Amino acid sequence: MNEQMNRALYIGCALLLLVLAFTSFFSLYRDYRDYASRVREYTDTPGVATMETFSGCFGDMTGHEVANLLLARRRTDRERILNSLYEDTAGPSEFGELPELVIDGESYEDFRLESIDPDGTYQADIRFNAYGRPVRIEIRGR
Repeated sequence: MNEQMNRALYIGCALLLLVLAFTSFFSLYRDYRDYASRVREYTDTPGVATMETFSGCFGDMTGHEVANLLLARRRTDRERILNSLYEDTAGPSEFGELPELVIDGESYEDFRLESIDPDGTYQADIRFNAYGRPVRIEIRGR
């Protein structure tokens, strides 16, 4: 009889600890989700002293880098179009909104790849929005 009482107490304590572990896990997980959502809301809203746009100089680029950037952007656009044909819902893209790309005053869609000098040097200027995301990349030949 004493052995059965010990076994019942051990099983009862084990079940109590298991229930306590699950309860604390889900409670802490909910608190973490609340904290993460508050941080996300705080960082997505502009503060009092934020700038509307920031213009920064990215530096020098070679013609090869400009050509690679142009080809990568066109490939990304092509993949977005193909994905939109096969997806049921039009959800947000993988990388969000891509910045506007302008090369020598022309949109990347209209710019001819043959006009890039592979050994030439290009200057890239990047404009950022208040959240620090690039919104416009201007590339000019030197």
